[in-house]
Amino acid sequence: MYIACPRCDWRPQPSDRWTCSCGYRWHTFDTHGVCPTCGNVWTETQCTVRRGCGQWSDHADWYHDDDELTVEDYLANPHLITVPEPVITPVDELLTRADQIVEELRLFSEVDEQDRVDIRRIVLTERHLTRTSGHVIAVVPIGPVAPFILDGTVEVLESIFVHQIRVCDPVLPHPDALNMQRRQFRVSFLLDKLADAFDPDVFRVVGLIDAEIYIVGTNFVYGWHWPGGSSTIVGYRPFYAPNSIPGESPEEMLRRRVTATVISQMRSLLGLGVCATTGCAGNFSHSLEDTDQKRAWLCPDCRSRLATWIRPELR
Repeated sequence: MYIACPRCDWRPQPSDRWTCSCGYRWHTFDTHGVCPTCGNVWTETQCTVRRGCGQWSDHADWYHDDDELTVEDYLANPHLITVPEPVITPVDELLTRADQIVEELRLFSEVDEQDRVDIRRIVLTERHLTRTSGHVIAVVPIGPVAPFILDGTVEVLESIFVHQIRVCDPVLPHPDALNMQRRQFRVSFLLDKLADAFDPDVFRVVGLIDAEIYIVGTNFVYGWHWPGGSSTIVGYRPFYAPNSIPGESPEEMLRRRVTATVISQMRSLLGLGVCATTGCAGNFSHSLEDTDQKRAWLCPDCRSRLATWIRPELR
């Protein structure tokens, strides 16, 4: 097997580097397109501009069998070129994509000045992981948070980390944190508020708020943290939606969804990418149905990967 651009046949060398959206530079074919820092999966790869064509292609198409014809072979033998049958996209798929585009345009049409500040902040935020010698994970309620939510959060953090868990006094969000048009809280203001909880003993900060939260370009998010940051916020108002697990009480449902999201955010905060193990908190959640498929638990692989970063703090 050899690796080459499917468009121009440029072949990358071991010294070539690609840059992830998180800022990390690495040889993408060493990891099959998966960023070692943030876990982002690059399904498309760009060819070099200086020595190649600069075009994007499916990452999988860069891998060729040794007996496969190269671009030069096709150019020298035009009769070998076959034209594939056209792919006709079903109308319902086109309509679904059109709806998605309309929704994306709507989201960005609602961008205000503070959202533009947040966009610049996301672009300029440091992307490397920050280590700290602190021995405390601080849990900060923003506004009223039910005791069973706080107790559940402390319990799951203690089940995975040996850090001391400190529950801080509730704080009020910044007056400008609430976007009145959307009736949602801005993640940026909430994370800034969590910065007050840091002292030399604090390792990471987890914020909880009984509200919908958003970052520019989204309808809402369950949780968020700045790339390379040290604090995360979970907005759990969407978790009040009807339960998909029979026999579970509303309180049990809410506790399960919140704690699974807290662990998911903590592992993301510490640099682990998406996990494919069923039930692991590292599974990505596109919806509540996805959230209901995971729990506040890390699979053995995630525990092992996490231990290499914060050893010996992990149980």
